[in-house]
Amino acid sequence: MVRKILSHSVEAMCLVLMVVLSVDLMLGVFSRYVLVRTFTWYDEIARGCFVWVVFLGAAVGVRRGAHASRRVCSGPSWPSGPWR
Repeated sequence: MVRKILSHSVEAMCLVLMVVLSVDLMLGVFSRYVLVRTFTWYDEIARGCFVWVVFLGAAVGVRRGAHASRRVCSGPSWPSGPWR
């Protein structure tokens, strides 16, 4: 029960951070090209949101088992032969 609540809350936090990141970057583009004056804080917020989305998204991926994997040691490491 607690794991399910935590899992859903982490996914919700990722969603909120992605929305904040998108709005922040749109405001940055708007301020640079329309207002011809750049907000000084938008890149710091975007960087912070991106870092949190990466780490929380990695946690969600681990929980779901969605990361790419490859079995390297699934079989015998040496072919069978007289030296075995």
